[in-house]
Amino acid sequence: MHDSSIHATPLAGRTHSPGLHQGLGRAWRQLRRWWQLAEQRRALARLDERTLLDLGLSRADAIRESERPFWDDPLAAAQGTQQRAAGMACRRSDADGWSS
Repeated sequence: MHDSSIHATPLAGRTHSPGLHQGLGRAWRQLRRWWQLAEQRRALARLDERTLLDLGLSRADAIRESERPFWDDPLAAAQGTQQRAAGMACRRSDADGWSS
């Protein structure tokens, strides 16, 4: 019996689903993003006082940011907030009889 919901592709005698490839791609992108955040925070901690002043940051701001964990991604939090707001707007328009 053949399950049409799983698209298996032979690869060196093995099969894999397209979802596995997509999942690995997402995991790789997330690891790269975490590496970038860690690198940026280390670089921020190394900046001198003059450069921090030019950026409008204090040494305390730089230390606070550089001590954040690598998985604490401000862009992911902002994106999640935007997605929640969009979802609320769609639900609100549905309740009012408007379609989005």
